[in-house]
Amino acid sequence: MNAKFEEFLKEKRYLQNVSEHTIEFYRTSVKAFNVQEPLTQSQLNQTVAEMRESGKSADCVDAYIREINSFLTWLNENEIVKGLKVKRLKLPKRVVKTFGEAELKAIVSFKGKTLQEARIQALLCTLIDTGIRIDEALRLKRADVEFDNLLMTVGGKGYKERLFHFPLSCDGFFLSS
Repeated sequence: MNAKFEEFLKEKRYLQNVSEHTIEFYRTSVKAFNVQEPLTQSQLNQTVAEMRESGKSADCVDAYIREINSFLTWLNENEIVKGLKVKRLKLPKRVVKTFGEAELKAIVSFKGKTLQEARIQALLCTLIDTGIRIDEALRLKRADVEFDNLLMTVGGKGYKERLFHFPLSCDGFFLSS
């Protein structure tokens, strides 16, 4: 099964151009399921139950399930193993808590006393004003920023680039009312 898994990863990497982060998560997920031949539905279901009993969160186990299902789909499409699929866990739908106007004003009006505090505020203001992800902001390089046009090119998930306009100051539209 290891050779088939490596073939699966090779196709994901070179034919579908998935990121190395995704490849590593496939490895982690398959390792968590301890995939061995013969692969059975009972073995897969038992592994899910054992992961939950060991204290792994439903979110964590469900992420592993999504990845193992990708491999199982590939096995099915290549007629190696037929009809196996792990049922996804039922997860609560959560509403992401956002900052209120008072918290945003506090971030914007904060005046850092050190260079580190000023950099953190600049990062937070960039996140607030553009809506980019934290990892996208942390990966920004000088070459990604066009100060003449107030634009930045952000490398996102799945090797997608996005273009963002950013204001000169950190007092974005939400404070002007």
